[in-house]
Amino acid sequence: VFKGRREKGGAKSVYFNVEATTTVLLTLVTCMLIAGNSFVVKAVKSIQAKALRTPLLFAVISTIFPIFYGFWALFNYYNDRIFHLLHSQVYFFLSEVVVACIACAQMSKEDKLNPFLLWFGFSIDAVHLIQSMMDQFIANVLFGKGERHQVSRDIGLLLGNVGAMICIGGALVGYYRNAKGLKDNARGAMWRELRTHALLTIAMSVAHLLLLPLIPGLGG
Repeated sequence: VFKGRREKGGAKSVYFNVEATTTVLLTLVTCMLIAGNSFVVKAVKSIQAKALRTPLLFAVISTIFPIFYGFWALFNYYNDRIFHLLHSQVYFFLSEVVVACIACAQMSKEDKLNPFLLWFGFSIDAVHLIQSMMDQFIANVLFGKGERHQVSRDIGLLLGNVGAMICIGGALVGYYRNAKGLKDNARGAMWRELRTHALLTIAMSVAHLLLLPLIPGLGG
């Protein structure tokens, strides 16, 4: 049993019983460790090869706090058998992981840049940002109704989402800047691609927001 402080004091117990719950928790921890190691290895290799796309490196770094928060919340909810809160946390955790994977997979210049995937990752963080502003951030932070750990959590999640959006946006700007050096036909095709991807991103974000209430725990 490991003991640790809660936000309001007291002890936190982690149970290691021979049952399915323990298997899920150990699998979750193992996957997190493997993912973290893979990211570090790829970042180091990209830096050594001088092939790093710096904006996407910082995009992944921006997701670390939201992912760790989601992981720790999932771990605690599952460990404490608070299953009715799992659905919304699984959604936020997995969607942040998707953003990190999109950025990490294209972090090296040796990897082909896929602008649609970057737009998709951008839309996920945009929806998270809007959801946060509509939910707890305004009450906890702007109106000062949250406790200290709630305020620091909400600010950390907000900075993570905004940071990832800025970094992914920077990578997209660099991609579309290359259009200036292309011939007229190719440049025109790239700008048409930009408009199409931007419209798709808006459509995906709206659909995403409309579907959020269907997730247990987010529907009010």
